[in-house]
Amino acid sequence: MTRIERIRNMTVEEIAKAIRHYNITDDYCKSDCEWAQSMENDTFDENECLKCCVRWLESEVEHDAVL
Repeated sequence: MTRIERIRNMTVEEIAKAIRHYNITDDYCKSDCEWAQSMENDTFDENECLKCCVRWLESEVEHDAVL
């Protein structure tokens, strides 16, 4: 299996976990989700961040948008 085949076979949750693991959220993260707000309250909940990332991955792409 090639690397691109592995990526294509990943679930959206696996991709979201990889995005969070490698901390490549800065280009889209606006820190306005429940997870970011929980960080301000010291009640860390990474599941909220993963859910937000999944929502972003499943959202429609604007015509001129670049990854």
